[in-house]
Amino acid sequence: MGIELDGTQIVAVAAFLRVINALENIERASRCWKRVSRHRPRRDSGFSNGLRTRRPDSARAGLHPEAVAHLREAERLVAKAKASAFFKRKHTEKAILEQQKARALLVESS
Repeated sequence: MGIELDGTQIVAVAAFLRVINALENIERASRCWKRVSRHRPRRDSGFSNGLRTRRPDSARAGLHPEAVAHLREAERLVAKAKASAFFKRKHTEKAILEQQKARALLVESS
């Protein structure tokens, strides 16, 4: 015997699961970005790979719109970090702050 949910409850559970998934992605990315930003990047040091592989998916439908905006800004800053010769750490740290803002909004709205 399974759990019976009506349409509204199914939508609510799906929204909750999207938020949980986004929070996990943010946590994983932040952990990686913090680790990567602590090291002085050298040519081919894996810095760009670490940033790319932990990129959160901000295109999730149904997430808090302001949180999505912060996640997109984090992605933009990571792209700047990957392209920058001198400001990788600065851009990465700003990306982490944007992710923290998104996380706070997601937790508050769920």
